[in-house]
Amino acid sequence: MLRREDILGAKDITVEAIEIPEWGGQVYVKAMNGLEREAFDEVIYRKKTHLLATLAQSTIVDEAGSRVFSPEDIPALAAKSSYALERIWDWHKAHSGVGAKALEESQKNFEPGLNGAISTASPSVSGA
Repeated sequence: MLRREDILGAKDITVEAIEIPEWGGQVYVKAMNGLEREAFDEVIYRKKTHLLATLAQSTIVDEAGSRVFSPEDIPALAAKSSYALERIWDWHKAHSGVGAKALEESQKNFEPGLNGAISTASPSVSGA
């Protein structure tokens, strides 16, 4: 049985290089942790634009695991190849639980609370 220390010490966030031929090479992409996933779900709930670019901005990292793009880069990323952005989305289906079903679940789980606050019940991470 796993102990608290085992769980908190586990290296469970995947970073992987993926090929993006439209951009002429590879990028490192980092799976989202719980806080990042909740922030992404908030973007979905609020129906903000540039969903694919927001995902790319928040998960493309350098060799050290630091984000390459800032939120100000989202419009420029949104203007890039949809094929390239979809490759990143597809990677996250397997590594971060995003996808059509996860989108639907996250929208169902964000419901106004008693005082208008947002409830962040855990979304299903069963995949797309």
